[in-house]
Amino acid sequence: MQDLKRGLPTRILSVLPLILSGLALVVSFLSFQLTAVRNVKPALTIIYQNDTGWSLTNIGNGPALNVIVAQRETEGEWSNPVRVRPLALGAMIRLGWLDHTNIKWLGAAYTDIDGRRYSSTTTEDLTTVQTGNAFPHWREQDIRKQWQVEGIR
Repeated sequence: MQDLKRGLPTRILSVLPLILSGLALVVSFLSFQLTAVRNVKPALTIIYQNDTGWSLTNIGNGPALNVIVAQRETEGEWSNPVRVRPLALGAMIRLGWLDHTNIKWLGAAYTDIDGRRYSSTTTEDLTTVQTGNAFPHWREQDIRKQWQVEGIR
């Protein structure tokens, strides 16, 4: 029994590098995953400019796909969903149907190239980007297309 107690510190010291190596491997893997997501993550901002009205810009690191823009009054549900074209990194699109309308909340739901969902909401010049969908689920037939609301042929 006494020999077993004396050998215990030696056994712990011999297993410690294995445990630390495993921990380093897990941390490295999680860091790689996070970097991979951030390298393709879009981030959409909605801004108002006096001369052109409302616009949507991708300031993230990857393209934004399946983009739906919606609006909300101070109180109430998100409404008037409109699908716009995909936005490449650095691309901007004018939201012509909104023109110079005074809107309290605007938001966009979108995905990255791997199908991960994101949401951006803007109110009073403050933009929040979050993972996941912050908007209701709309039926496809309830989502208008940008070319429809702007009368583009």
